Amino acid sequence: MPAEIMIRILGPLEIEVAGARLDATPSERLLLARLALAGGQVVSVAQLVDAVWPHRPPSTARNRIQVLVSGLRRKLAAAGGPDQAIITRAPGYLLPAEAVRLDQHEYERLVEQARVEWTAGRPAAAAATYAAALALWRGPAFDGVDSPFVATASVRLAESRLAVTEDVFEARLAAGTDPDLVADLTAAIEAYPLRERLRGQLMRALHAQDRQGDALAVYRDFHALVRDELGLEPGSELTRLHQEILAVPALPPVLAAAPNQLPADTADFVGRQAELDRLRDVLARAATAASGGCPAIVSIVGPGGSGKTALAVRLAWRVRALYPDGCLVADLDGADPHALLGAFLRALGLAGAAVPADPQERLGQYRSLLADRKVLLVLDNVATAAQLAPLIPAGGGCAVLAVGRRRLTWLPEAVACPLGPLPVGEALGLLSRLAGAARLDTERDDARRLIQMCSGLPLAIRVVGARLAARPDLPVAHLADRLADEQHRLDELEVGDVQVRACLAVSFQRLPVEAQRALRLIALLPGPQLPGSLLGAVLGVPDDVADRAVARLLDEHLLEVVGPHRYRLHDLVRLFAAERAEAEEPGEQRAAAVRRAYRMLLALARAANERMPARRYPCPVPAADPQPTVIPADPTGWLDAERGTLLAFVTAARRLGVPGLAWPLAATLVNICELRANPDDWQRALDQADVALGDAPDPAGSAALALARSILLRGAGHHEQAAPYASRAGRYYRRAGAWPAAVAAAVELAINARIRGRYRLARAALCWALARSAEHDTGVQEGYAYLALGNLCLSEDPPDLTAAQRALSRAQQVFSRLDERSGLANAIIAAGRAHAMAGAHAAAVRSYLAATPVYADLGDPAGRAFADAMLADAYLRDGDPRRALQVVDRIVDSLAELGHGYWEAVARVVRGQALAGLGDPLAADVLRQAACRYERLGHPARAGEVLFDLARRQAADGRGDEARRCARDAARLFREARSPQAAAVDAWLSS
Repeated sequence: MPAEIMIRILGPLEIEVAGARLDATPSERLLLARLALAGGQVVSVAQLVDAVWPHRPPSTARNRIQVLVSGLRRKLAAAGGPDQAIITRAPGYLLPAEAVRLDQHEYERLVEQARVEWTAGRPAAAAATYAAALALWRGPAFDGVDSPFVATASVRLAESRLAVTEDVFEARLAAGTDPDLVADLTAAIEAYPLRERLRGQLMRALHAQDRQGDALAVYRDFHALVRDELGLEPGSELTRLHQEILAVPALPPVLAAAPNQLPADTADFVGRQAELDRLRDVLARAATAASGGCPAIVSIVGPGGSGKTALAVRLAWRVRALYPDGCLVADLDGADPHALLGAFLRALGLAGAAVPADPQERLGQYRSLLADRKVLLVLDNVATAAQLAPLIPAGGGCAVLAVGRRRLTWLPEAVACPLGPLPVGEALGLLSRLAGAARLDTERDDARRLIQMCSGLPLAIRVVGARLAARPDLPVAHLADRLADEQHRLDELEVGDVQVRACLAVSFQRLPVEAQRALRLIALLPGPQLPGSLLGAVLGVPDDVADRAVARLLDEHLLEVVGPHRYRLHDLVRLFAAERAEAEEPGEQRAAAVRRAYRMLLALARAANERMPARRYPCPVPAADPQPTVIPADPTGWLDAERGTLLAFVTAARRLGVPGLAWPLAATLVNICELRANPDDWQRALDQADVALGDAPDPAGSAALALARSILLRGAGHHEQAAPYASRAGRYYRRAGAWPAAVAAAVELAINARIRGRYRLARAALCWALARSAEHDTGVQEGYAYLALGNLCLSEDPPDLTAAQRALSRAQQVFSRLDERSGLANAIIAAGRAHAMAGAHAAAVRSYLAATPVYADLGDPAGRAFADAMLADAYLRDGDPRRALQVVDRIVDSLAELGHGYWEAVARVVRGQALAGLGDPLAADVLRQAACRYERLGHPARAGEVLFDLARRQAADGRGDEARRCARDAARLFREARSPQAAAVDAWLSS
């Protein structure tokens, strides 16, 4: 079993595997720490670059991140850690939360345990546990790390450390008989001279030892310090303590009652630790505030079933001691604020007759009583300002915990705490507490499925936990399978009188009619996220009307913001709203809403394709109707963001009754998938669109998908399979007179033929393509035809370098004029190859270096690796194998990860030749592996060239038998490719 990775951040950054420190570079430690702090979420390559090189990242930063990841994987595996601890996941990498342990988590666990012990009235145990937590610190968090990503975390951890330091002194004071307490407090005050709480604790410790004069001196020293340095007076809490020690009454008379109306804490409460800590700090600061200030208001908001009330009760119990004048609780759902004021006054000790009947007098009495008190109010189901405003105390020492489903947008001073789904780890912890940890340990994967289908909603998890607890014989997998049926999932999520559906209905019924309709129709759309640009279309209303409806859904937490003008429906909300749509929206209106959304998405995607700087695939999609009112300003970024949405819409087209729109949407994905080296999404889109075409046959759709599949198959090395698709697409587009698409199909056929060594066929196809481009405006396809011609001239035997340079120059002119930067970079690379073949290696290097920033600007990882591979080859040809090896070593792994087998083989050839130039005996094995890779990818001629070169090297080294075996394999491959090189190898063997 792989050893656990331990990352220590509470001090200098250290990494351990199996108890031994990992020999990692500072950059590797930073990268691993950044991944660990993401808590199992994907961290983009750009974020990793910012973490490792925060000030001036090198130009090759993205490639160096890949090298760092590869190096870390090897080191972790060698140290006994997981082989694939770091997982590649677009747009970057992730470190699974279960694969790593942070000392921060152990520290936070101990702090939470200490607080539970303190709340339970066990101060000695709390003090010991607090001390154990503080013992984990070895210095300032991230000591010596200069990176912005740790700045916020470092400040937060430092504040937590100081707060826990004060908490441990509080526990030691309560425990009593601690001879070292005064000395330890004195040392802490030397380190933090302006912390009032530490001063007060020292005054109390001295007073407890009958050292009243020393206690008063502590106050005088602090008073002089803050007056002279800050021009301030000590806070009210310290002043009151000073007066108490002087035996001068400083507090107003104690109320006749100090009520505690808090309900019992939830015994199986799990998670929300970050929220608890943050809100505890807010309420702790409020408890020490001057009475004349404003009360603290904390707004805990979230959808129904998210655990808002449970969190509020847990928080209230944790801070109860800070509000000695009482804790008042009320449910505002349907309550009369006037009646609640009366109930609060009676709870605070006023006799019934003393409670004013007049609303204004009652309000004034309530505010007067709380003006100088420390009272905590917990108010549940807050929905409107009219409900809450009369209950807010006037005293700055009071605090309000307002719990509800709606955001308090009308109360900007409130500290908002929105609750989303529970993280997977916390959700599993809750389910384990309810159903039994041992049971879930044996069915961990099925438990995760349950959590996923509950969408992390605490109420839903409690329902399935209760059902599992009631049926110890019921396999977790059985319940997970039942919940997998979306049509009946809400039926399964009920136990007794607790129903998730009923909980969601409460929020739904509070919506105005237009917002209810918006939720119903939005739920019809597929995809994990919803771009705001589709809202007006799906609702069939102007955008400003749609925005108002969306604002109400956001207020009720039925819709979630996930990015600028991007939204997401909680899965259970989507199922509930889809049920309501089925029941309340006529079928034709549902179908019309879906058609409007599909057409608007297609219009936006088509517009983005027309403007993106990588348009090799002509995207032969009919003109959109309606035209979008707003065109994506960053077309490539828009397609990146909407790739998941487009794929989801393609997949759902048949189910939603719009099969004819599947293929145009699939076509809009081709260019972005090729640019981002994402063949999996590309393949899925084409497969789903092909299935939809069975329901809605369309020759134009078949041709568009055939051309797209030809490009996909060729890129994967399946050249024989790709050629018929290009031919089929070409025939259709020639008959239809769709000349850009027809030229694109001809160019694709020519590239395929060149790779297979069929140069005459390739040249004929390109001559036809260029002739059509001279007759018709084919846009960037003319540039791609010239680019393909240049590459063909370089591939023929012998190469025609002059013709190649001429064709590539024309390609660059077309691409520059039309802002086709992807094609321009490819043409610059091809020109570099021409320079290299002419022996002008310095010019080749300049070309490759010129292409690199273009690929970087495009965000094309495969293009950058491709440019680096050619750069390494140029260094090698220029007689610098060591430099070539440095370049190629950083890209081989990244090319393999990207799935670019051809360029991985190119890089391996360069690596093998560089090793040979350095006299390394591994060279032969590396070159044989590269030849095998070429052969598997369908490039027998390239494999033959590698093996024939190796045979000549072996012959020169006196290894005749090995050389003959290599040469015979090369001849076989050349004959398979129908290459005239076969005769040259035969002649070499006979000599």
